[in-house]
Amino acid sequence: MAPAAATPGLLQNRRFLALWLGQLISALGDKLLHINAIGFAVAAARGAGGAMAQVVIWSTVPVLIVGLVAGVVVDRCSRRRIMIASDVVRAALLATLLWAAQQGFWAVCLVIALVASASCFFGPARIALIPAAVRAEQLVTANAWFAASGFLVALVGTVVGSWILALWGLSVGLWINAAVFGLSALAVSLAAIHDTDRHSQTAASLQQVAGEVRTGWQLIVRHRVVRSITLHYAFLMGLAAAVYVGLVGFAGAHATGLTGTSTLLTAAVVGLIVGGLLVHRLSHRDAAHRLMAWGLGALVVGAAGVAAVSSLAVIAVAVAVLGAGGAIYASVIDAALQRVVPDTLRGRVIATRGVLSSLVVLAAAATAGWMADHLGKAALFGVVAGAGSIVVVVVLTVAGRGSVYRAVRWFFRQIVFAYLRLEVHGVEQIPSRGAAIIAGNHPNVLDGLLLLVVSPRPVRFLIAEDMYHHRYLHGLFQAMGFIPVYRTKTHNGGALRAAVEALQRGELLGIFPEGTTSFRGSMEQVKRGVALLALKTGTSVVPLAIQGSSEVFPSGRKVPRPGPVRMRFEPPVEYGRTVADPIPESVVESTLEAIRRQILSTMRRVSPIESSGWWARSIKALRVAVSAVVVVPLSSFLTTTAQPSLDPFEERVR
Repeated sequence: MAPAAATPGLLQNRRFLALWLGQLISALGDKLLHINAIGFAVAAARGAGGAMAQVVIWSTVPVLIVGLVAGVVVDRCSRRRIMIASDVVRAALLATLLWAAQQGFWAVCLVIALVASASCFFGPARIALIPAAVRAEQLVTANAWFAASGFLVALVGTVVGSWILALWGLSVGLWINAAVFGLSALAVSLAAIHDTDRHSQTAASLQQVAGEVRTGWQLIVRHRVVRSITLHYAFLMGLAAAVYVGLVGFAGAHATGLTGTSTLLTAAVVGLIVGGLLVHRLSHRDAAHRLMAWGLGALVVGAAGVAAVSSLAVIAVAVAVLGAGGAIYASVIDAALQRVVPDTLRGRVIATRGVLSSLVVLAAAATAGWMADHLGKAALFGVVAGAGSIVVVVVLTVAGRGSVYRAVRWFFRQIVFAYLRLEVHGVEQIPSRGAAIIAGNHPNVLDGLLLLVVSPRPVRFLIAEDMYHHRYLHGLFQAMGFIPVYRTKTHNGGALRAAVEALQRGELLGIFPEGTTSFRGSMEQVKRGVALLALKTGTSVVPLAIQGSSEVFPSGRKVPRPGPVRMRFEPPVEYGRTVADPIPESVVESTLEAIRRQILSTMRRVSPIESSGWWARSIKALRVAVSAVVVVPLSSFLTTTAQPSLDPFEERVR
């Protein structure tokens, strides 16, 4: 679907609009309820200092207890009717708050707990019902609308609720709150969504309910994708709690008070709305994990900005970036769950996810409060940025080899082209598709990195076993699809098979036939593996010559120095395919010698490099410093150029 047609289709969908309006009004009712509950609790407790804490406890504990049962009910009954019933019950319970306030603080807390229990049914039913109201390709955008508007209403509801209480008092505020829930029920009832009871007999024994709750838990634990979605959601909710605590604490500590808090919360809502618009633009062409990386990248950049500066205006901009990232991230997570989890299990999974997230939120809020008080804003948001960066790496790794490879290539490409005077000739000789082998001289350990950044296609490298099993780089090499070459012939059979299979799949293979770095340039000690691969598969070989890498990174230096490097590719050469097994030694030797001569001929075509003066090196050093300042903040957006072959959220529950 074209992006331009997506939003009108969503906004013209009456079922979606009715559901969205009902959720919007219900969210306003929740915020008014929160304010009224605090007012009644404080009044009933006669200003007791622990009233606020007890309100939080009485409104949170039901989520942990009733939430799991709510998931079972959502999966067994009509979700639209559940949302309507939840609104009606909450409106009725609010009417009893006046009576509860006369009975004492315990009665007010009991009503708060009952209202919170009724709220446990609305959220899972709403999320589970969205796929029935919109098309599959609109799920991400629809969830972005719900998220952004929900936060907007939360902000507006706080202001409106406080104004109502100040102007008319608790009693009038209570009746207005009940009326809001009634309007929400009316809006949801207008949503003409085909949603019937999923069981002919909705009544169930306690044993049946327990079994269905256990089914939801088992699905999350055993299914890889559902488990991943749940962990991502819990992580996001934990980050949101930490950010909220940190921002409110910062505003209070710097005497900005309610004005500062309102400014930062408004910036977050603006960011959420912008994130929703970006989701609409990006969801039509980007896979789920790429959108997640976009959102996480914005979270990392925003958190780093909050940690690094102290100006309220600049922090507000960083918070807006945080909000945009959160909207994108949350929308993708919800849409992934709605796509993957079957309709008959969706409510249980959503409710179980909510219970787990509530526990994470409590832990994150407590931890963030301690960090904000004892370590400061910079430490708290530095941890948030670090956690987001780690998850970016995890998303890239799960997304598959293609995304990891392109992420690494993008990062080092910025550094290499800023740090070195790299001249590349004939890169167009690399075939745009199909199998090919790039074989070149190997004067320095930088050669593989140089080939990685200049090749327009991903390259599968054959590297020595000691480098492949490097203590810190093994995981990266494995994720990028590198093939280890062992010193013993027994293990090398596996390397040869892996290389042959890669070529048969039409991939690009990178080989330095010398097997080790050589400064002489004569290529006297050439290994026979490149010839075997060319003959076994009939793949053409692209000769490569590299000059200057040993000068910019001579033996003994820990860091390369700026300098010129030249690379040259020649047209691919075919050596034919040999069916005989084993291949005659004479054929292997003659082919190997032909490949060696082609590489030497290419090396002679590379013009000599003249040494540069101190001025050129100084200019290059300045470029390196500027590049570092630009590259580091943008490194979390590495997936913007990725073209993965596998979307990790497309594996549905069978």
